[in-house]
Amino acid sequence: MTQVAPQGRPTADVINARVEPSMSIGRDGTGVFVQVNDHYSIRETETAGSYLTDILKNHFDASLQHSDGIIDQVMSLAS
Repeated sequence: MTQVAPQGRPTADVINARVEPSMSIGRDGTGVFVQVNDHYSIRETETAGSYLTDILKNHFDASLQHSDGIIDQVMSLAS
């Protein structure tokens, strides 16, 4: 597992990427499972509900694109 603090965000915010073999895809053991978690921490001074709503509204699409980029980079290693 790799943990990286995203640039421009607090150090408590991290992106975790996990790569492991998958038997669900490629029953011969050639499948790959990749999980990306873009973790935002809640600060004590913020109301959790409004902060989370803001994160989802303003950062969800960019987070998905970033996750796709990480997965593409991992899969490029197989070439």
